[in-house]
Amino acid sequence: MKPPFVALVHMPKAGGTTLTDILRSVYGPRLLTAHPLRGWPQQWPPEFLTHIAQHRQDYDAFSGHAAYGIHELFGRETVYLSSVRDPVARFESFYNFVQRSTGHRYHEATKGMGIGEFFRFLRERDDIELFNIQCLMLCGRKDFETARDWVRDRYLAVAPLTRFPQVLARVAQTLGWGDIAIPQSNRTEHKATVTELESGDLQELLAGNAADQALVHYCEDLCG
Repeated sequence: MKPPFVALVHMPKAGGTTLTDILRSVYGPRLLTAHPLRGWPQQWPPEFLTHIAQHRQDYDAFSGHAAYGIHELFGRETVYLSSVRDPVARFESFYNFVQRSTGHRYHEATKGMGIGEFFRFLRERDDIELFNIQCLMLCGRKDFETARDWVRDRYLAVAPLTRFPQVLARVAQTLGWGDIAIPQSNRTEHKATVTELESGDLQELLAGNAADQALVHYCEDLCG
């Protein structure tokens, strides 16, 4: 029997690159990595959809900044994986990543901004990544209760960054991967931290990410 297709919802700045590297070590060229043209609503280029239609049987795993649902394009039995991170730490990492990554869409516009200015820059643009992006990626809604139910019912595992080794050991055993190494991939040096945020900005960041925070705690509780 052919093993199930493995789909990784690659959560930005929450360990997704590490998980992708693990999938690559397991599946090699049978891993397809791709990202949608835009964050939300997500759109795929026509040539990508054509490629999957013609080559869906050539792949055993997928990774990308794509929300739950890629299995509909592959039309195969699929198990889902993802990861989550404390949303304040994720925002801090996102800021520092944008500052050092010349290819990021916001690099030029925010170059030299302090972390508080960056927060307000995203807020003024109602950027999709600022508030509860992790719930949205996992279930299509910025809602903890829905995300919790989907994690429980539709995902093989959602690994909190603080529990990577134990969650991945269980996943490896379930999927028959054998022994795996956990690389330290795409780690961002933090030259600025959320301690530099003004009190009002920090409180807004916390309140705006309440659903994501509850999701992280839930996933941590699942680990025991």
